[in-house]
Amino acid sequence: MKKIKQITIIIVTLAFAMLSANNLLANNKKINVSTITDNEYHLYKEINGVQILYKIATRIDKHNGINADYIEIMLLNTTSNKVQITWQNELWFDGKCQTCDQYNKSEYKHKIILNGSQSLEGDCQTKENSDLLIFIKFNDKPDVRKLSDFELKYLKVDPIIE
Repeated sequence: MKKIKQITIIIVTLAFAMLSANNLLANNKKINVSTITDNEYHLYKEINGVQILYKIATRIDKHNGINADYIEIMLLNTTSNKVQITWQNELWFDGKCQTCDQYNKSEYKHKIILNGSQSLEGDCQTKENSDLLIFIKFNDKPDVRKLSDFELKYLKVDPIIE
């Protein structure tokens, strides 16, 4: 009887682990940059009351000779709870993933904490909240590689209980 209980616990644990893994895989959403045709925010995903939005923005800084496009990400907490958002950027340049094997590099891993009803967005003009910016291309250098796709991999929103 004790062995049957242990086997049942193992089976249930494995089933939950498989469901969690499937949930993480289902969370993935690769965006082709060429399909973004305006500079309005688009919903990437909503998880546990947090909206993750993105748009294209152009930074023109004539003084420093910069004319570049970026993905600006906005995080919008629609709940009254404090949350932690984590993800890892997967970036494809000219159709080739440049970060897919970079799971140990901290520069692609991001963690942001939002209070209830707080929003936070990247701003390519000021480089404020740089975790929420993804470089696309230099507009005046057509021969330099450019971002073709991006994905916020392993995207999670967890409540913070204080």
